[in-house]
Amino acid sequence: MVRTERVTFTMDDRRLIDRLIALEMTEKEARALVQIAREQRWSIQKTYFLTEGRILKLDMIMAIILGSFIGFLAVHEVQSALTAIFIFGLLMIMMEIVCRFHKDYLKKITTFLRLKGM
Repeated sequence: MVRTERVTFTMDDRRLIDRLIALEMTEKEARALVQIAREQRWSIQKTYFLTEGRILKLDMIMAIILGSFIGFLAVHEVQSALTAIFIFGLLMIMMEIVCRFHKDYLKKITTFLRLKGM
């Protein structure tokens, strides 16, 4: 038998949930986010980053790898047309992967940025 606890929210939590719903989040997601943030004593933005927006970590890693590669090429002054085409191709492939495989990617980024002030 599974025992579920009923969580009570304060008025501040309820206002925060309403603000999260205004950011196009479902009520279930907003309640879970506020509950985790309260239990772990994290900010809402950090909680979102570690739960709903966890795919953003992978994209940061991909951007760092690609930036390192471009920096390596810039330091070694490789200036051929083939290199430029290769870099452009890598950028296009990365954007394609990000946009195609991450559902609601732009929404997750904008929500993450809007949570900063909460």
